[in-house]
Amino acid sequence: MKNKILVVDDERDYCEALQDLLNGNGCHVVSVHSGKEALPAYRQHQPDVVLLDVLMPGKDGWETLLELIAFDPEARVIMVTAFHEEKLALQALADGAFDYITKPLNPNYLEMALKMACGGVDNPECFSADALSLNKGTASMRSSKCRLNPFGSSLHLSRGEVRRTADAK
Repeated sequence: MKNKILVVDDERDYCEALQDLLNGNGCHVVSVHSGKEALPAYRQHQPDVVLLDVLMPGKDGWETLLELIAFDPEARVIMVTAFHEEKLALQALADGAFDYITKPLNPNYLEMALKMACGGVDNPECFSADALSLNKGTASMRSSKCRLNPFGSSLHLSRGEVRRTADAK
């Protein structure tokens, strides 16, 4: 069975490139180009993962993330942005994002993040040292554990600790 991925990004060329890459890897991809279209597309297609751009005109990625999580607390949303800031990554995780990755996307990391989000890896101890060193610049969380911080070292924080850390910055 193909994994269903919903891409939400206002840059149509970027969506097409992602769609080509992910379709080539056996995923079924649906793209929408605004935060306003995200929830209806999520309801209709019931994706395994949402790749959600942070900065979009109108309803931005933050507002859209909160809307998706309110509709489905188990939604696996990977925030995608050109901004590599620890505070933003922590806030995204505290708000319910599964992962926070920066553009330009590393195809190898994207593949690993999607596998994790689709249920391939749920235990932080499953990461090898090689995987950790390859994936600096990312943050990942599922349920109550962070997998990586933006600087690549392991974190084991509860959701509450992530919220307190994000609020303190």
